[in-house]
Amino acid sequence: MLKNNLEQKRREITDFIKSNPKATYKLIREKLKTHPERFFKSLEEAYNLAGIIPPRSFKIKTPDEKRKIIIEYIKSHPRAGGHTIRKETKINLLTLFKGIKEAYKKAGIEYPREESYKKPVNEKKKEIIRIIKENPQTTINELMKEIRTNPYRFYKSIDEIYRAAGIKRLSGNSKRSRSWRPCWWR
Repeated sequence: MLKNNLEQKRREITDFIKSNPKATYKLIREKLKTHPERFFKSLEEAYNLAGIIPPRSFKIKTPDEKRKIIIEYIKSHPRAGGHTIRKETKINLLTLFKGIKEAYKKAGIEYPREESYKKPVNEKKKEIIRIIKENPQTTINELMKEIRTNPYRFYKSIDEIYRAAGIKRLSGNSKRSRSWRPCWWR
């Protein structure tokens, strides 16, 4: 009788895994009210018996394997930041590298935020003024996206930016009225 009950519970767990391929240990315990480790050596064995590819690897990776995974991820996603890399690979890169810059260096890719750091302050100021002269209706958010730095680090206010560019200041209303964006009231 016990052997029959054991087989029944194993079949119940494998059927649950087949219907929920991303089932976790916790989910199996909550839904089936049973502990899978009582019926299988590991959750990996349950997935293999169900004929489903496990949603994660149950094998512990060596530091060298983890480094390879991170380097490959950086090569395929060169603009990814540390948080994104950690989230997608499920590996904390700071345990393997001194910092994000070192990880990019090992991957043979220049750190994407480095280009902003290399520009001198005068160049950044000239770029801000050039953009404002080309399009006086540019907002601070658009400026920040284009030059990848905060203009308030170099100028105290938007008025000061307009003065440096030699353009009469446009207020928010005049920017909106001259804007190319369609308005709902027109």
